[in-house]
Amino acid sequence: MSSTRAATNGWRYAVLVGAAAAQLRCGPPPAVILADPGRNAPPEQYEAMVDRWTRDSEVLDWGAGFESRLTVSATYFSKEFRRAYLSRLTTVASIPQAERDRMFGASLRAADVEHEFFVALAPQQPRWGDLDRATSAWRVRLVDDQGREHAPSRVERFRQATPLDRAMFHYWSPWRVVFRIRFPALDADGTRILRENSRHFLLRFGGPYGTADLRWVVRAP
Repeated sequence: MSSTRAATNGWRYAVLVGAAAAQLRCGPPPAVILADPGRNAPPEQYEAMVDRWTRDSEVLDWGAGFESRLTVSATYFSKEFRRAYLSRLTTVASIPQAERDRMFGASLRAADVEHEFFVALAPQQPRWGDLDRATSAWRVRLVDDQGREHAPSRVERFRQATPLDRAMFHYWSPWRVVFRIRFPALDADGTRILRENSRHFLLRFGGPYGTADLRWVVRAP
């Protein structure tokens, strides 16, 4: 088998795996709270926190026999999830307490000035998933509960992931393209894009083959 065909088959396999993983999550995802809980989740609760703050979606081409054009999973780095993520990460990596305190403080401060998502996607064609390039087939936007779309301030692709990086997100695979995507906390008018009393928000992937909306429903603290 040629290397090109092997790569193509690998991406097709990733699409199927991503779709199956999304189907395994039965029922609607839980509503989330954007307010800071003020405490860190125990490291052993981390996987539950990943599920709580992760959403999945897929773009199917109805005109091509339900062919999958894109599968995507994304985890929102809320203050609750940031606490859980660093609690697990610093424990596994045996990071000294002083450095842990610095990391927690920096991450919680970052949550006040930007909205961060960890994103793993499997496009039908590998080059279509280059979100950090103008040639990407997909455009990503953060959509607030007023329907306003906001462009990312930074799109950073993971190119050299460590085993620990991969272990932190169960949906990460060699056949998925992985990014950190950040949006500003304030819009051009200085209004907060997401608020603790927001009703919901979306991470939207739009392109010529359709739209994938990943939706987080928000409830009051």
